[in-house]
Amino acid sequence: MTTKDYETFSDPCTKVRLTCSQWMEKEGCSVTIQTQNLSRLAHDILLRKKENPTWIQWDEEKWHYTGAGYNGSERRRKERVALYILTLDAINFCFWPNKNAASKDINPLEYEHLAMSLKHLAEADQESADSTESHTCESSYAFSPENLSKLTPESLNATLQPHLKELYLDNIEKRTQLLAEVGEGLKKSFNGSAMELIEAANKDACVLVELILQNFPGFRDIVPSREDFPTIFFLKRAQIFVGDINAALNLNLKNMDKLTTFADYRVPQILRHFDILKYQPHLETIVDEGSEIPVRSKDELSIRAATVVAVENLVEHLNDRSKGEEPFTAVTVDWYLWQVGEKMHQDGLLKPFHKVRTQFY
Repeated sequence: MTTKDYETFSDPCTKVRLTCSQWMEKEGCSVTIQTQNLSRLAHDILLRKKENPTWIQWDEEKWHYTGAGYNGSERRRKERVALYILTLDAINFCFWPNKNAASKDINPLEYEHLAMSLKHLAEADQESADSTESHTCESSYAFSPENLSKLTPESLNATLQPHLKELYLDNIEKRTQLLAEVGEGLKKSFNGSAMELIEAANKDACVLVELILQNFPGFRDIVPSREDFPTIFFLKRAQIFVGDINAALNLNLKNMDKLTTFADYRVPQILRHFDILKYQPHLETIVDEGSEIPVRSKDELSIRAATVVAVENLVEHLNDRSKGEEPFTAVTVDWYLWQVGEKMHQDGLLKPFHKVRTQFY
């Protein structure tokens, strides 16, 4: 990597805030933020927290692998969990149902199906636990860097399909490429260890985001500048990995408050439900009719940038109303919005979400 590359990835979370704010100030942005409607959602969140001190949990639905029942060393348990989460977040994108070109059936694949399928694979070799304090996982572990780097679309599909059953994972070629990239990156820079990657950040969340960007190109959720707009940063999957691993391993990373919301499709959907995001008429029609939005189009960038800025405003609103208590962060607010949005979407209470075919969310 060049010096310019390192400069591009430095202070990444600040770049997300700055570039998204700049986008929202542009003429022609197709989404507006109705800040006057933040109070109702803030009230709901504050009430939820008051009623339940553990108001938001990372693994509330128990979808994720935590290493429970693993009989090896604690170091290796953490290594296995870290590899599981890195694997999951490397392919954590585009879960909206797609039509199967062959059968014309709708594929109801959701995030939880992938998370649980990978969890089953992670648990498959727990009985072969090795009690040594080696910094790497067992070679039999599905998500060892060596195994990830050797994946092919056929082998990934054959490994996952028994756990997905009638569901199927779309864009298997790209997902295979991203997983192989993770395996190779860990071997090249971190002695084949996800924990060495984490430890290299020196307990700093923003530095860990930076390391992810430097070593795994597939996480670089950055839209290059064009004639009509400058470079814009989102970094959804890089930041969500940091949020996930911090919670899963109780890392207590500093600067977690510097992370932004994870700009995907569910969070803007619920922000629109609460009349916080307002789409221009042409965009309303596209989204409500279920039509796809071109990747990196002005409409897509407007939705994502507005989501980041709106959650920043919401976090500020919440912290102004709860002084003296543990501060809210964009990460915890994102988890709340995503979990509530998932339930409301499944119950048919939300308008459609926007659809973009992308590897970034």
